[in-house]
Amino acid sequence: MYSHTLTLSTARAPIPNEVCIDFVTSLINTGAAMVEYFGFEIDHCEDYLEEDMAQVNEQNCYFEFYFDTEFPIDYDMLSEKQVDHICSKQ
Repeated sequence: MYSHTLTLSTARAPIPNEVCIDFVTSLINTGAAMVEYFGFEIDHCEDYLEEDMAQVNEQNCYFEFYFDTEFPIDYDMLSEKQVDHICSKQ
């Protein structure tokens, strides 16, 4: 199995007490969420955080999805449009 991470970001917004698939889907379908990262699973994403990005993070919400696939994904072969299409179909 191959482990992957998908991180979506959106401007800070009120988050319901229980985040459900309908809420996340609505963010994607309205174009409010953007793909921030799509690639191999990052062990400790805090280790990669630059100080100047900390201020940006305070203004955004992030949703991280971790999933496995039977076959590898060739991230270099995917365009941003293709990644958006993959994310909207899941």
